[in-house]
Amino acid sequence: MPIPVAVFTYKRATHAKATFDALASNALAQHTDLFIFSDGPKSSKDASAVEDVRTLIREVRGFASVTRIERPSNMGLAQSIISGVSELLERFESIIVLEDDLVTTGNFLSYMNDALHHYRSDASAFSVTGHTFPAEYLSIPTSYPYDTYAAYRCSSWSWGTWRNRWARVDWDMGYFDNFSHDNEAQIEFNRGGRDMTDMLRLQHHGQIDSWAIRFCYAHFAHQMHCIYPIKTLVRNIGLDDSGTHTSYDPRFFHRTLDAAWRPKSWSPASRLDPEIMKRFRAIWDDPRSGDAGQTHRMHSVKLASAMKWIRGLRGNSK
Repeated sequence: MPIPVAVFTYKRATHAKATFDALASNALAQHTDLFIFSDGPKSSKDASAVEDVRTLIREVRGFASVTRIERPSNMGLAQSIISGVSELLERFESIIVLEDDLVTTGNFLSYMNDALHHYRSDASAFSVTGHTFPAEYLSIPTSYPYDTYAAYRCSSWSWGTWRNRWARVDWDMGYFDNFSHDNEAQIEFNRGGRDMTDMLRLQHHGQIDSWAIRFCYAHFAHQMHCIYPIKTLVRNIGLDDSGTHTSYDPRFFHRTLDAAWRPKSWSPASRLDPEIMKRFRAIWDDPRSGDAGQTHRMHSVKLASAMKWIRGLRGNSK
């Protein structure tokens, strides 16, 4: 039986429709149980847009089953994902997760199912994703022998994990005091990008509300990695300024997808290719982004005027 899929939505019906249409075209869709989480409006001004999304999701077809969870009030993306994924992982061993601005190829579900089955018993794998970066920003060496690669930093632009990994995440950040006084640990954590410790600190101080940076820390704490494909199977269509927390950035923008491609050869999760990791980190350490007060990330978040952009909070329309 294919692994169930959770999609988290808010108030962008046009984007959500593209997400569901693409997902329904996947080869495994008709055999896949789909769970759609619809967050409630923040205020009355959002109510109409949220209702448009709910009207849309009530018509979603093409899956083995469709379960709709309409939240009566606004939880915010972080709590919505943490609670929704936790609920599903009480029932299922593994899960695939999308948000409502991600368009996938027809091979996405097949790849994610294959990856979650392949890496299930790999002690170095904490999560898998269908996303990677444009080739002009992350070129894969021609000598690289696999269709996937392992990285220190996880992705939230499509991802999957297992119950026994999710259970290891400390959402309350009980580790932070020790971590904040451990310079060596901070350097190691920043192997995924120099912004990571800054984001974790902001999360601890309540200045951002990101599930993703806490998920990233769990990868680091357990010396485990995220598995990426060498070519993306996911395109984010939300980098159009339509959401509160996203903005165009060419490092993360794919104009097209290779509809026919599907990963077939699997890198060991413990194998971190030095050249790929050098190029991967360079994306996050792009000199345009500066330090924490002026950084970019695919999950951009608006903060106070002292911080124009900070990488790491995946907010979209929240």
